[in-house]
Amino acid sequence: MYSSQHSQSHYADLGGVTPAQNKAMLQRQYRAKEAHALFQLQKLLRDISRGPDVHQTRLQTIVQATEMIKSLYCCNAMLQELHESPHLEPGHNATAASNHHPGEFSSHGKYSTGSLA
Repeated sequence: MYSSQHSQSHYADLGGVTPAQNKAMLQRQYRAKEAHALFQLQKLLRDISRGPDVHQTRLQTIVQATEMIKSLYCCNAMLQELHESPHLEPGHNATAASNHHPGEFSSHGKYSTGSLA
């Protein structure tokens, strides 16, 4: 039977890194990647929104990114509907009422942008 002291000395012989040290190193690497990804997201949001360069918390960044994704999704869906719809003759109303408000999820789980058909 191996003692914990024997296990640690065995790992030290194999490369000088114990499992606890390896776990701590992996956590530091993960946190560094996470911080870099958050910085990139914050930079992208500032570039897209052309807003002031203010410090945001992680939560504020995630909320802003979520709102931006929803907005872009709506715009994309509306553009696709416009692109796919037949051309209307002048004088016809191009908008129609929708069963739900723009920006809501439908009962089918899809994000609704309203209807432009």
